[in-house]
This record gives sequence, structure tokens and C-alpha cells, in this order.
Amino acid sequence: MSVWSNVLIVPWITAKSTGRRFYLPAACSMLIPHSHLSGQAHMEGGRIARWLQRYGQTEREEVFRRMVFNVAVRNSDDHELNHGLVYAGRGSFNLSPAYDIVPVLTPHQVHHHALLIGDSSAGTVENLLSGIEAFGLKRDDALGIITDIESRIKGCWQEVFYEAGFGDDELMVVEDIFRPIPLQELTRLEKNN
Repeated sequence: MSVWSNVLIVPWITAKSTGRRFYLPAACSMLIPHSHLSGQAHMEGGRIARWLQRYGQTEREEVFRRMVFNVAVRNSDDHELNHGLVYAGRGSFNLSPAYDIVPVLTPHQVHHHALLIGDSSAGTVENLLSGIEAFGLKRDDALGIITDIESRIKGCWQEVFYEAGFGDDELMVVEDIFRPIPLQELTRLEKNN
């Protein structure tokens, strides 16, 4: 056993508005000591939600919202290093603002994500719904969140890109990212027909 086995080095960030420093451990630092040794190919969003359960339902629901958003914008590199926790003092943590959201431009029928979303890594509505218990959500509430996020993205993505200086040609390149989340993954038989 290494002398360093119980050491956790945590980066800090400084808020520009106040100059206050915050410690920002990634979720995997808090959830899975030695995650590189765990042998798991994928980590899961439900683990973050279950860990946050002690901090209230709002945070658990926010993790689900972020997973839905990542699926909706085809950010398939969503993993536990991309979910930060801000130390709030007295042994408590809050979710950090979302960061490192990079959509994949390569079109796929279903994108697979680095983070297990439900029963698998498939970015589908069916799979998002398969793990809602970890987030303390009922099916209708989860469907409402999925619908809300998709409609917000559909209603403003073009305007956001135009405001950022993108033109019509660039929007045509990225528009596939913003299509609706697939309901379910095609079976092997359906893919061959």
C-alpha cells in the first residue's frame, strides 16, 4: 500500500465576481477511490445522484437534467470527471455549474455516452427512463424533464448560434445535433431490414 493511498489532490477555482476560492473535486474523486483500478468500463450518472441524495432531491434532479441535456446535444463524452462538486463547507457539497459540454458532430442514429445513463450508454428516451429511480423521479416527471429540455433547445439553439456569430452554412453543419432524442435503440433485426 502506497503512502499516497489516502491523499486526494483537489483543484480550486476562483469566482471572478467575488474572488472567493472554491474547491472543485470531480464526482469520480468523491465516488470511486482508485476508479482507474475498478475495472468498470463505464461509470453511471445514478451513482452521482445516489451520493447527492443526502443533499436533497433538487441536486439529484439536476444530475438527471444534465444527463438529458448531454443526450439532447449529443455530448457523448459526459463522464464523472465532467461533473464537479463545489465544497460548500461543513462537509457538504453542491453541484458545480456544468462544464466541458462538447457535442459530437458525427451523425449516429443513437449516440453512446461515456457515462452510463440508465441500463446502458445509449442516448435514448427509453434508456434515460430506465434509471430514474436513482434520481428519485417518477416516469411522468422524468418525461416532463425530457420534453422541457428538448423544447428549450429546439426553441433557441439557432438564435444562440446566430448571436455567437455563426452563419447559415455553419448552422447546417450542426443542425443534426439538435434533432429529437431517439425513443429507443434499433434492434439488430431492425437495423438489417
